[in-house]
Amino acid sequence: MAGQAVADILEGESLHFKKLGDYRSIAGAANMASIQLMSNEACAFASSASSVTWDLDAVLQTINPIFTAGINHHLFHGFSYLSAPIALWPGFAAFSPYSGNIGYAESWAPRTLLWNHANEITSYIACMHLLLKYGKPQYDVAFFEQKSYVGAGCNSSWFADSGTVVPDNQYPSSQLINYYRIYEDLDDFLFVAASPATFAVPTKTKVVDVEVDVVLPRRTKNQIPILIDLWTGQMTPISVYTELSPGHIKLHISLEIYQATMITPVPLIVIPIHAINTTTPDIPVASVVFTSEPTNQEPILANSAPISLPPHAFDKSQQTKNSNPGH
Repeated sequence: MAGQAVADILEGESLHFKKLGDYRSIAGAANMASIQLMSNEACAFASSASSVTWDLDAVLQTINPIFTAGINHHLFHGFSYLSAPIALWPGFAAFSPYSGNIGYAESWAPRTLLWNHANEITSYIACMHLLLKYGKPQYDVAFFEQKSYVGAGCNSSWFADSGTVVPDNQYPSSQLINYYRIYEDLDDFLFVAASPATFAVPTKTKVVDVEVDVVLPRRTKNQIPILIDLWTGQMTPISVYTELSPGHIKLHISLEIYQATMITPVPLIVIPIHAINTTTPDIPVASVVFTSEPTNQEPILANSAPISLPPHAFDKSQQTKNSNPGH
């Protein structure tokens, strides 16, 4: 840990690391040393070259849980050169074929069909990178482990919502993991439907969809929960939640396996009307208009009701700048 704390940029590797605890050991050293950038050599899967997919079966299944461990920068492993001696289509790749067999890194290059969708996934990753590089993480408990090396596959114990230490955000599910960051006067809660221990593909740990109520802290009673679309950056007020106290709210989270979502309690001048429960699955929510001036229009549960939000970490111009393939 002392050695990691003096490095400029810390880096893990999804091919070599075994559990999320390996990434948390890197993030712990970085947090104590105030290192902002934590990198990961990502998505080199053993014996899976030329068969990797962008979706929740491979890439997102790997990187979304790793985001919750504190890593905020992914670099994809493996890029084919267009030409090289005796190289065949789609170009020279150092890790596939490997000793005559299928290798362990995808041939990320414009000459593969997978590249047609690179902008979509890299825009999502760029959005996540940007959001998770602002502010600082917030932890309830720190675990110190003496182990042989980073990547040994150790995981710290985790605790329930009872006992001497009660977490700030609470939920009765072992299939939901979260990452809590503070950015100025905002609290960002990233949730991923996954096991808190493993991330590797394939994993022996069974992961299921998540349907669970979550209790979140809020700083003032005029804060309402805002759902951040991690693919577009759009922020939308959540219309169904319960105010447990001035400092806590309860809302429902529904995620498919390995899906991620981010929720931020945001202070508003005019509080929109909200429901505490509903039998309608597609209840409308108030739309969001990005403006620096507060609106005098009465917020209602309708798609045409604009409200004002304070500035947030996400900037669409930054997404465009960072969404090129390979970033």
